[in-house]
Amino acid sequence: ARHNDDWLERSVNINDITDKFTPGAIGRKKGYKIKYVGKDYIVLADMIAGYLRIIDKHAGGFVTLDGKVSKNDKETHFKIRKRKDM
Repeated sequence: ARHNDDWLERSVNINDITDKFTPGAIGRKKGYKIKYVGKDYIVLADMIAGYLRIIDKHAGGFVTLDGKVSKNDKETHFKIRKRKDM
């Protein structure tokens, strides 16, 4: 809830993100998170808070939507759009 306003500025369609960063990956549920593992990236979606993050497997850090590693949490958290918002 603390970061929700920041995340709303960067809302994304989870299907578009997984298609771009982890094409063909099947989401695996682990607790309240769903993890999509691809060749170069992992998409980690928090279904309770409604956000996702993208991890570069080789660099070991979170990335922005253009695939650049960033240590700025505001740049690497993305609000998942609800179906009605897409």
